[in-house]
Amino acid sequence: LAVHIHSFPVGVISTAVGANLAQVAVLNDHIAGIRQEGIFTKQLAVFRNQAMAGEYLICGRFGITGGCIGIDALAAFGTVIGMVFPVLMFPAAILFGLAELLIPELARCAASGCGSRILYLTGRSMKIALVYGLLCSGWIFLSAEQLCFRLYASTDAASSLKLYALLIPVLYCDILTDAMTKGLGQQKMCVLYNIITSFLDVLLLFLFLPVYGMTGYFTSFAITHILNFLLSLRRLSITAKIRIPISTGMLTLAAGILSLQAAA
Repeated sequence: LAVHIHSFPVGVISTAVGANLAQVAVLNDHIAGIRQEGIFTKQLAVFRNQAMAGEYLICGRFGITGGCIGIDALAAFGTVIGMVFPVLMFPAAILFGLAELLIPELARCAASGCGSRILYLTGRSMKIALVYGLLCSGWIFLSAEQLCFRLYASTDAASSLKLYALLIPVLYCDILTDAMTKGLGQQKMCVLYNIITSFLDVLLLFLFLPVYGMTGYFTSFAITHILNFLLSLRRLSITAKIRIPISTGMLTLAAGILSLQAAA
């Protein structure tokens, strides 16, 4: 059934579905934190839940997108949450499976003092996540129109999908970085970083969203997720005692940008 994406039912339903999925993910993290870290992590998880709830409340209260108010604003927000993000993160299912395997393996290596094994796993995993993220980013960026048309019978979400696809390498690397940091016994720091970035997200949305609309939402999303990745990467490098060559990452990023420009 082909429906225009900026109509009332699709926008509102997409917003509700996206918000519910996000809350389920937060609840799962909350339960896992209680089991692993006790009362302190439980309190941190509650603060994180409140911060993420505040993000959705701000989006609902100040949902002004390019001069559109009310239904059109909710539809634009629902397009990103309910249509762009599922396509964006679907290829990451493989990385989530790898992350589940890395956590107990790194915990075993840390308990037995296998430093060389930790260095191998962390370095190899980061390379895999970076290469896979760049491949998925390029594929989604170049195929955004076709993907949206096949999945939603509309290309209205293609421009947003292209924009968020540029962040895929950071998002995918953050998945494994967060898992490896937890596997090395740094769960409290991971939750603390999530709380910091969540409250920063709320602040940036409060400042940017009423003025810049969905551009402000993307800016807030990019800043907070890149910051979270850098904090987790720093903690991983300290805990695992690894050196991360910045030149390699910059060269890989430059190669990816040049490849996208050449293909476009």
